[in-house]
Order: sequence, then structure tokens, then C-alpha cells
Amino acid sequence: MKKRNRVLEAILCAALAVVVFWGYMLAARDNGVFALEDIEGDRTALNAFAFEGLAGDDNGQIYYTWQNGELKTKYYAATDDEMRYIIRQERDGSKGISRYFKKRSLERSDYFSDTEFAPSKDANVRRLSDLEDLSESTREYLGEYFDGDTVQGVTADALDVYGKVRNYTGEETRFFTGLQLKGGEYQAAKVKQGDTTHLSSWFDGRNEVILCTVKMDDARYAIPRTGADGQGEVSIFRIPKDGMADFPYSGEDALYSTKQYGKAEPLQTFSVNAENRILSLEKAGDNQLLLARTEQDALILELYDTKGKLLDRLETGVQKVSEYKIDFVNMLQRADGLVLWLDLSKTFQEDEDGTVHQRVEGTKCFVVQEKSIAQIAIDGGAEYVDVQDGKVLKLDGTKPEHIAADYFGYMIDGYEITVTDAKTNELLYRGKLKTDFAEDYNGALYAINIGQREKPLTERRDEESWVRYSSIGVKERYFKMILPVDGTAKQTSWVVGQEVESFEVDF
Repeated sequence: MKKRNRVLEAILCAALAVVVFWGYMLAARDNGVFALEDIEGDRTALNAFAFEGLAGDDNGQIYYTWQNGELKTKYYAATDDEMRYIIRQERDGSKGISRYFKKRSLERSDYFSDTEFAPSKDANVRRLSDLEDLSESTREYLGEYFDGDTVQGVTADALDVYGKVRNYTGEETRFFTGLQLKGGEYQAAKVKQGDTTHLSSWFDGRNEVILCTVKMDDARYAIPRTGADGQGEVSIFRIPKDGMADFPYSGEDALYSTKQYGKAEPLQTFSVNAENRILSLEKAGDNQLLLARTEQDALILELYDTKGKLLDRLETGVQKVSEYKIDFVNMLQRADGLVLWLDLSKTFQEDEDGTVHQRVEGTKCFVVQEKSIAQIAIDGGAEYVDVQDGKVLKLDGTKPEHIAADYFGYMIDGYEITVTDAKTNELLYRGKLKTDFAEDYNGALYAINIGQREKPLTERRDEESWVRYSSIGVKERYFKMILPVDGTAKQTSWVVGQEVESFEVDF
């Protein structure tokens, strides 16, 4: 009887697994249309720019790059979340199957920022003896703790705003920002259950203050965003990484604490009120800060170095800023500058159910290069804007032109690309990043009879045929992100009085 060579069998099984894996990968490849189509002008105008991104469905991604005058694509059988690991590992040198396996990342956010409040010295402070005196938002927040041992409420007509920056080891800097909130009744409460104290916040959704924070190599820079009820003398603060103190937080005095600790050096100071407000502080290069604020309700941009020296100032011409909701602010951040564009939106209708309808009344674009700020003319909105070598790149999402266009309104099946002269706005190139993604959504229509005019298309998604179709996991491809090859994309909001998450995107 022959002896089985188990080592050889194991090697053959492993080889078979590799063959099957790569066979699946080849079979899963997206072999559809993905190409740059010239419409007018000279394509070489596009060579000044380099961008990358992802497009695909839930299970497969096209990673595309435009660089050095060439469009390249590569298909991956992966989700868009998995793609971040794969691309990073490929850039670190991982090859073959190994790049498909997640490596534990040791990266973490190395600082956190927040604001805290305490009654001002000249505030009228009143203790609340009855739970019924608490505001509805406070009672909702503490509702699950109302069976505690003691409940205390307090109201004040003026609050001081403190900034707080903490690193991941628990060291912290707490400082008075110079901002006071006045003009309303501010309320907070705490419930004590045994040794645990639960606190509600001083804000009720109306007067929250965001601490705008910028990270540099050796320090953090911060200033509070201010609203209509904010007044005082606020500063851009420099908070050195090596100047933080041990974390001395005490839940007992948190509602009233005026403690300051750690180092916070004021660099520039500004008077604020309802018409002179701070909107944002952004990184505009390795050693530059862009401050967005208002003077007499007009938008002003100022560029500072990290010592607080004013490098440039731009009066943008945008008036009555308080009438707009600036909730889509996009930027490309690089070591040598910043490209920023924002939508000026106004609410024109609010339904009884709270649904708000807005329209964009204009898009503004600005660029920070060589220690100066310039305003760039762009026509209409844009998904992506870049400025290089005196040229402006704009990408606008395109959607299919058929009966389902409104129904599948979120779906972007390509991009119209324009390159213009930054000074004259002359068109240098126009093209289109063309795909066949619309076919996926046309296929979805086969599940229903779109010829039945008596029922709107949007109502037929609940029909049984549609449910059966959508449950089989058909692919519906779309564009997911565009990023600069040599920088970081960031999206944020300058809305006052709401907590809005800013996020940065790169690979």
C-alpha cells in the first residue's frame, strides 16, 4: 500500500485555493465602460491635476486615478471600507492575497476637543426645586435617571464658555475662551445615584458652541464658533502638546467649574456679537491658519501664520451671511495651501413634519497659495474643485436621463469635467468621465411595469416584484468619492448652533 504524501497534498490544496481565489477575482471583475471622453478643448489642460477615487456597488470597487495625463482603473472584489485597508497595504508594499486581510491599525485620534459652560460672575443664577421647572429637553435627557437619590436643577441668564483639548493619555488643557452667552435662559441639571452623578448639558440645542480646532505638529489651535447670543473677546489659542496637565475632572462641580489648567496662549483676539461672528478655523498649509468670520454680517477670510501674524485678508463680497445655511463646506488641504468651496443655501419651505426644503443660491470658491487668499469664479455647484498652475478643475456629477432619474436621484453615473483659466474663466477643456452604471438602475425597472401611469414610480417600490428583485443582491454601481492624490479632502459645516461632524477623507 502506497504511503500518502500529506505535505504534497497540503501544497496542492493550497495551490488550488489560490487558483480558485484568483479565478473568482477575474470573474468578478467589472468589465464595463469607464473612460474619459473629450468634448471640447485640449485634454492636456487636465494634466495639471491628479485625483483618485472609488466607484462600485456593495461588493466590488473600481479604484481609479487620473495622474500624468492618464486614467487608470483597477477592480477589487471588496467593500469600500475594505478598500481603505487594501490601498494602504499596497502602498506599504503588500502584494497578492495578503493585501485582502485587515491588519490591526495602531492609528488613533491623538486629541479631542469640546466646550464646557459655567454661569458668569454677573449672571442671575437660580436653583430649581421642582422637576417640573426643568425644560423638556433636560427632562428627556435625564429621564432614565430620575429615580436617583437627588435631582438638582439650575438656571442662569449668562454663561462663560470654556474650551477643552485633551490627548488620548488623559492630559488636558482647559481655558476660558473669552466668549459669553447672553440673551436667554440657560438650564442644566444633575442626578446623583449612589456614587454616580449624571449631568445634562447647559445647551438645549439652540446655543451649543463648537470649538474649532486645527492640529499642527507641535500644537493645537482653537477658537470657538459663535452665534447670535455670543459676545465678548475671543481669541485664536495656541495649545502646545507638551503643555497639558493631568486630567483633574470632577463630576461634582462640572456645572459650575471655572477651573483653568494647562497652557493656552492667545494669538489674535476678536470682538464678537450677533453681526461679528466666528465661523471656522481651518488648516491652510503646514504653518498657516484660515479664519472665516463675519464683520457686519459680511463674510471675511483671514490668513494667519502659527505665531498669529496676519498674512492676508479677503472681503468676499458675501453679505447677510446669517440668512444662509452654510452646511456644505468642502476643501482640499495640502502642505502648501488650501482649496475651499461652499454652498450658500436658504430655506424656502418647512413642512409640518419638520422637513426642511432648501435651495442653493450660489457656490463660492477660494484658494490659499503662497501666503495669499484668492477668490475663484466657478459656474454652478461642484462635487470636486481643484486649483493648480493657474487652472481650475471642476467635476460635476451626472445622472441618467430617463424616467427613473428622479427616483434614483442619488445615483451619479459619471462626471462632467471642466478646466478653466483661473484669471479669465476661459474654458480650456471639457470632457466626461463616462460609465455604463445607468444600466444597473435601468435593470431595477424591469421588476415593475413602468407603463402603468396610474401609479407614480415611487409608490411601486413596495410591490412584490420589486421586493423579489431587490432581495437578490443585484449590483447598483455609483461614484463614492473623489480625492486629491497629494492631499486630504475634508467636508464640514459652518452652521452655528448645531453639532456637525467634520470628517477628513484620504487613503
